[in-house]
Amino acid sequence: MSTVLGANNRSRKEIKMYATDMMVSTDIEMTFVVGMSDGHIFMCGSQDGCLYELHYQQSESWFSKRVHIVNHSVGSVQNLFPRFTSPKSEDRIVAVISDPKRNCFYTLSARNSISIYQASSEKAVHHVQTISNLCKSAQEKAPGSPALTPSTFQIVALHIMDLGEARTGVQLIAITMNGVHLYFSPSISAYSFSYAPTPSAAGNEQSSPHRSGYNNSTRNSPPQPNSANQRPPLIEYAALPAIPGRTWSMATVPQESTPPSIAPSPPVTNELATQFSEPSRQFMILTNAGLTFLIKRRGLDYLKAVIEEVQTEGVVQPIIEFRDRNQTCAMLLGLASGNTFLDAGEPSTSGTLCTISPDIANVAKQAFYDFGERPIWTERMTYGTSDGSGSAIFSGRRENFAMYFARLSKFEDDLLVTVQKNLFALKEFLDKNPHLFHSAPGEHSVPRTSSGNEQEAWKAEQNSVSQLQALLSRTIAAISFILSCDPDTQKLITSMTFEDLITSQNGVTVARALVNVVIDQQIGQQISVDAISEVLQQRCGSFCSTDDDMLYKARESVRKATESQNPSERHNRLGESLRLFTKGARMLDFDKIREVCGEYQQLGYGKGAVELPLSCAQALDPDNLGLEYWYAACPPNDTRKEYCDKRLKCYDLVLHSLGVFEEQAPQKASVQGPNAIDDPEAVHSHAYDLAFSSEDEMFHSTLYDWLINRGLADELFAMRPPFLEAHLKREPITVPKYQLLWQFYVKDGQPLRAAEILAVLAESDTDLLLDKRLEYLTLAVGNAKSHPVTIEKLDVAQAQLEVYNALSPHMNDPGEAGEKIKYFSKTLLTMSELYQVYAEPFDLPVTKLLILHVSDHHDEHVVRPIWDRIFDEAIEKGADAQTNADHIIASVALLGKRFNPSASAFPLKYISPLSVKFALENRTRLPNGWTPRVLESKS
Repeated sequence: MSTVLGANNRSRKEIKMYATDMMVSTDIEMTFVVGMSDGHIFMCGSQDGCLYELHYQQSESWFSKRVHIVNHSVGSVQNLFPRFTSPKSEDRIVAVISDPKRNCFYTLSARNSISIYQASSEKAVHHVQTISNLCKSAQEKAPGSPALTPSTFQIVALHIMDLGEARTGVQLIAITMNGVHLYFSPSISAYSFSYAPTPSAAGNEQSSPHRSGYNNSTRNSPPQPNSANQRPPLIEYAALPAIPGRTWSMATVPQESTPPSIAPSPPVTNELATQFSEPSRQFMILTNAGLTFLIKRRGLDYLKAVIEEVQTEGVVQPIIEFRDRNQTCAMLLGLASGNTFLDAGEPSTSGTLCTISPDIANVAKQAFYDFGERPIWTERMTYGTSDGSGSAIFSGRRENFAMYFARLSKFEDDLLVTVQKNLFALKEFLDKNPHLFHSAPGEHSVPRTSSGNEQEAWKAEQNSVSQLQALLSRTIAAISFILSCDPDTQKLITSMTFEDLITSQNGVTVARALVNVVIDQQIGQQISVDAISEVLQQRCGSFCSTDDDMLYKARESVRKATESQNPSERHNRLGESLRLFTKGARMLDFDKIREVCGEYQQLGYGKGAVELPLSCAQALDPDNLGLEYWYAACPPNDTRKEYCDKRLKCYDLVLHSLGVFEEQAPQKASVQGPNAIDDPEAVHSHAYDLAFSSEDEMFHSTLYDWLINRGLADELFAMRPPFLEAHLKREPITVPKYQLLWQFYVKDGQPLRAAEILAVLAESDTDLLLDKRLEYLTLAVGNAKSHPVTIEKLDVAQAQLEVYNALSPHMNDPGEAGEKIKYFSKTLLTMSELYQVYAEPFDLPVTKLLILHVSDHHDEHVVRPIWDRIFDEAIEKGADAQTNADHIIASVALLGKRFNPSASAFPLKYISPLSVKFALENRTRLPNGWTPRVLESKS
């Protein structure tokens, strides 16, 4: 269920239901379906009164279905034949109710017996206890009650008491046919009950409801009886609202949960104490006509209705007869002053104070005054002497002012703004009506002898009221003080005891945050930090150390620099602030560092914006653990990473400052005269000079990456900073870094090193394509100035490229062949790999000759079969001799021009016999001298 906006921006409730696709057929109608927090679902059989469980699992198995019914009222064997087994009629279960928070559920039998169970293992429940003879036990608690007779005693409903309201140990309530409520403790035995007839019924003639409900908001805490041995009764009030249709089910609309308070909980739930700090309780009632929402009327709502009713008559006596006098006067004060929770229903938003009409407010104010009575002075005489002393019994006005004030003071972090608004409304009301705690002229005429005592009583009351009003003002200021802190500190403050403030580490954090708030507020009022820190050192020295004092003076220097009209004085102030901040860098948190850097940027103070974060980076990593982690190439799962991250956050502040100054550089100083800031271009240049002059190698590496990513690599090479070469060679090695490294070596006059890096790039195990690798090798040859090793690698790469071009049309072929060709384009291979993996399996004779030529490998057992095949392929069966002769000349001439005079790839001693053999076989059809002309064509 959620709240959505409807027509005219009015909120309405919306319910969404989701299908689970879990179903099972059964011959028995199931009622009272309840669920547990662990997923168990229990229900009651309407016809047989058995306890069933809907068991479900992810998938079906050999012995069980995905969804099936388990009968817990019979044995496991009997469970296989459910139609032949059923409990006795008097033991039939008629109701089941679950208590998920206590991990148990209850059943009610036809004989008014209540049993408690716990879901134990799969398809099993644990029976904890059963209590019977409830009518007899109840009669023992209330002898002679007409509502407790065996003939009419019948429990019709069970209800769970929530953990939040069960402060007296009650966890279950049973409601009988006559409206008697039986309360059960954790031992499952009734310890008290009350009989509450409805307003329309007298005695025990109350009609039986077909559906009942319970919520803690239906109980109020009554006044304590005079007798110490008499147990206070449980008083309940009833109302009869008309709900259309037949009621099927009822539930409480959940409220936003608040964090548990550190204050002890009261022994009894008292709605009167929370009605000014919590919204009204709401209930949902599901009927066959739809869903109805009910809002429970609080005592405050009843009182407001009574005031509106008697306003026209001008008689306020029925108001005070409404309830207990003290409770009523406290509510009258809340009505008169205003409160964010005056309206029933949805709570008011923070910032909106609910008030009533002026006429009703005046009636409430007058009733508060008239029935608040007056203070009384009591004398206490000392035996044997004439000396006496006395004390004042305060009036109801003072007592109810204190009560209402205490009830408003509910300090939880989510309610601070609302609490402060309600307290401020009370303060404003009291400031406008100071006469509420003074006697009216001529009121309460008393004998002359007692006038002195009465004056003493009024004086004591007025002093007490003044103290309460001062406490009210301090409370409002304290909330403002807390709200001035950051959210994390607010949560710490609201959840902390005074002991925690003194003894815990969180107390140190909160104390420092509170002192910072004090300093900020005082500095804003142009009060000297020296004066503030002197007072703090005297009164709370442990909360304000000398280091804190140094930082406060640094912040004051920044403030004075901002206000200064003299450029020289401004620079001096900024320099002093930087010196103090740097000295106390270990005390600065990151948010404060960022704030100070922002102020330096606005003031155009490049030195501070660069040097302060660098100093803080070192102060936050005093043992260089983060630096060691960075030097170790940032291994995973290392505790030093925390310190490395702190350094990097400080470095980011420097880079941000450089970016800000760079954006300001093209602009001219917008302020002229004595208050003009330095030339932005000069500030920008000076900031970069300071950054590059740092000796922090980790910062330099971060700075270089930042500049390279912005496309400023050429400018970086021109500057030749000290750690650039080490940065580009630092692990992990990447192609972009090596691409910059070889360029750095070229510009630094180190061609051989550039060639080495290019060769490494060409042979690297990366996704570089073959043509790019060939390009790197070509550049390497150019930089190495004909270095034999590099030239040889280039020849191999060129041979590989030629093989790749021959095989590339088959790259998308299925199977292993296509995958080989794809891999071929992403790495450099050796000559042996080219021959064995590609030339031989793919049967490429020309490629084999190329490999033999480049590698200068002489092996007649390899080269002779290649040339035999070339001649065989040139001779076409069925063709005339001249045609075949032309084919041989074309093949030999082409290969001869490419490989001659390579004896490894173009061996004349093998080619010549093959040519002579062909000529002899066709001597009658070939011209004389054909063989010499074939061998001459190779050149």
